[in-house]
Parts: sequence; structure tokens; C-alpha cells
Amino acid sequence: MNDYYEADKEIGYVHKKNVPPTFREFRENNYTIFTNEYRCYDKDIINSNEQYILLIGDSSTWGHAKYDKRFSDVLEKLIGIKILNCGVIGYGSIQSFIFAKRVIQAIGHKPSLIIYNYFIGNDFIDDYLFPKYTVVNNHWVNFKRIKNELNGEILEKTTAELYDEHFSEHYIGDENNKKIINEFVNFIFHRDIDHFLNRNSIIYAMSKKFYKNISTRNENTNQFISLKWEPWVIRDFNLYPWLKTAFKKNLDQIKKFNDQLNNEKIPFLINILPDKWQIHNEILMDEYSNRDLFYLNNKAINFFLKNKIKNHDLSIDLINFKNENNSTMLKSNRLYYILDGHWNELGQKISANSTFNFILENFEIN
Repeated sequence: MNDYYEADKEIGYVHKKNVPPTFREFRENNYTIFTNEYRCYDKDIINSNEQYILLIGDSSTWGHAKYDKRFSDVLEKLIGIKILNCGVIGYGSIQSFIFAKRVIQAIGHKPSLIIYNYFIGNDFIDDYLFPKYTVVNNHWVNFKRIKNELNGEILEKTTAELYDEHFSEHYIGDENNKKIINEFVNFIFHRDIDHFLNRNSIIYAMSKKFYKNISTRNENTNQFISLKWEPWVIRDFNLYPWLKTAFKKNLDQIKKFNDQLNNEKIPFLINILPDKWQIHNEILMDEYSNRDLFYLNNKAINFFLKNKIKNHDLSIDLINFKNENNSTMLKSNRLYYILDGHWNELGQKISANSTFNFILENFEIN
């Protein structure tokens, strides 16, 4: 997403302040995005001494649902207190915690509660690669990745390499700037035919999406996806010592932040967000049927209990809903999007209700 982020020396990138409403097209949902004066994707502004809850996390927290139907919006209506959604796409724990401190400083007083939506699927990897993304030429780009998954070796690209990969001297700004002259200039000098047609032909874009929906299903096995890449959350960590180390360092980072909040007398809740593969495990190939899909969840929960960090594993209520309603990825009551790993509006609604009940039982929020 262009013109939405700016580079930040400490944490790689942040939202720009007060980005005006802009319509964005995502793979399975389209909606308007913006930011407020705190650099958060939220309309709420916190007045002097006004009670609020601060929500932090990555893209699953940020949105991937229409405004008013996100996790934060549903929870806010249930709890009756402003919930400031300061999730940022691509953030790990380190970035989320630093950003939270900045937001609190900008507001001028402490929140009644901080909720960290901890995505068990990759937040620890984001910390391992910290910072993973930056902003170049007004574009948010990935400049670090795992080069060797056996030993965790990192490949880092220079700014010059990023320019060569993503830009040309003729490239023109914003992805949502669809003035016809810009579209043709960009097509001639920079983009390929697929990109051009996907942006400018409704029939082509819809046909492509339909083809993706049917082509990802293996009719012979009735399994939805044949994994070309094994998600971190379902890997056998005994085969990857560097993953064990990265996960442990991530948990230590969370403990450090919790200790800081305890000293400042700010209540803290960790919501453990499951990955799609853990909830809709029917889409996994048979080779994963004996894998412990909740190895990381259990490791995290044991760590949090040992260190007296309040936590809530959302997978319990999501799995209960799935089982009670026969939810699968092939039905309209699925809890995650088909073409990416984010929870959809239904998954967010169920999780918001689950979080609300947990807060009522475990926190005193007046």
C-alpha cells in the first residue's frame, strides 16, 4: 500500500499521520482505510483523561475487514469503552510494544488496558527479522527474508537493490491513482499485462479470482491446499534449532514489556491468535495429520502462566464454533479468508465476543 507508510529509523516504518480515507482493493474484501493523529487505523481520538483500551498487533489486528466489523470495533461495542486500534501490518512484538509507548505518550495518559493480539503464526519471525519492512520511494517494501530455512540465515537487500527490483524512473506513485494516462504510462514502462488488466478490467479481475478459488482445491483428495511452503506454526521445531531460539527470544520480549507495564500499573492481556491452518486443519494434506498443531500455543501459554502474564487463547472458541456449525473453508461460515491467512469478519466477531467474556471475568474495567 503506497502513501500509507513512512520510514522510521527505530522500528522500520509507521503509518503516516492523518491519511485521508482511501479505497483499497484486497484479495477478498475491499474497504476504505485511513489513519488518525496517532498514526492508527481508527477514527477514535482520546480526550483528556478519557478512558480507553489500547489494542496492538499486526495485520490481523489492523483490519482485513470493513471498518465497524473489525475485531476492535465489535469489542468496543460490547465493552462500551473506546478501543484504539493501533495494529500495523507486518509488525512483530518489538515494533508493537515500541509503537504502543509512542501512542500513550501522544495521548498523554495511560489506557485502562492494553491488549496485544499475538499472532502465533509469525510474530516471532517478524521479531527475528526485525525490522523486516521499510519504505522506499513512498512504497512499503520487504527488504529482509529467511534465505536458508535450515539454519535461519537472513538475506538483506540494499536500498539500491530494492529500487532495481520495484521501481523504474518512469514509475508513478500511488496504486490507487487510476488516471488513465498514468495507467498506460505505468503499463508501458513498468508493469506487466496481468497487473494492468487486473487493475483496469473488472471481468478479468473477477475471472482471475474465480479461477483461484476453484484451482486451489484438489478434487481428488477434497483438500483445499497442497502446501508448497510449510507454515512456521506447524513445523517440527526439533528440526530447526534457530526457530526454537527465535521463539524463546520473542517470549522474553513479551515478558519484558509485561514487566514494564506492571511497574506502570497498566493491565495487560495477551490474546493468542491462531493461524488458519490450526483452525481449518481440514485444508492440510494428510502428511500433517499427526503433527501437533498447537505446539507453539502450549509453549506460549506455559511461559505466560509461569510468569503470571494474563493470556487468552482464541483458538478454543474458534474451534468450538467450527465444530458446532460444521464450518469449513468450502462453506460461507468459514472463519478465515480463502486466499490468505487472515481471519475474516466472522472469525473476528467470534474472537471479539470471546475476548469480551474473558475481560469481564478477569479484569475490572469500569
